[in-house]
Amino acid sequence: MKKNLTKPHSKILDGLPPVGWLACVDPRIRELTLQEISVLNQLRRGMPDKLVADALGLSISAVRFHWRNASPKIGCRSRIEAALWADRNFWPPGFFQKFST
Repeated sequence: MKKNLTKPHSKILDGLPPVGWLACVDPRIRELTLQEISVLNQLRRGMPDKLVADALGLSISAVRFHWRNASPKIGCRSRIEAALWADRNFWPPGFFQKFST
């Protein structure tokens, strides 16, 4: 069964208790799709588009497409802002990775 990676992932968070790190997660994260989360997760590591595309099995244009869609949802204008936002909000490290592949 193929995962639907285009819908927001809020159901993933809905089943978890609102304690600890989860209570601190920016609510805007619920607006993102799993693909957007995957791209942001790679960008927070400082990876260029080509390496993000290779890591996720996407084209470079798809990486840029997901970045352009995610940036207004989280209120970021630059890749650096988005990487910092992702670093503050994607906890624990690797949590969302298991849902994106």
